[in-house]
Amino acid sequence: MEKKILRDLYNIDNKLENIVIEVIDNDFTTDNKELDYMLTSIEILSKKIKEKIKIK
Repeated sequence: MEKKILRDLYNIDNKLENIVIEVIDNDFTTDNKELDYMLTSIEILSKKIKEKIKIK
């Protein structure tokens, strides 16, 4: 299970990094509320994962 979680998180991290690069390169502005919702959701879910995983 741990290896699958690590692999999945690694893939998500890579995708998010690509999005960050694209946003920085294009420096765009939007009023898309769905985008705001998704970013907030990613932040909340990330915090929940960090709270549940105990790192020694």
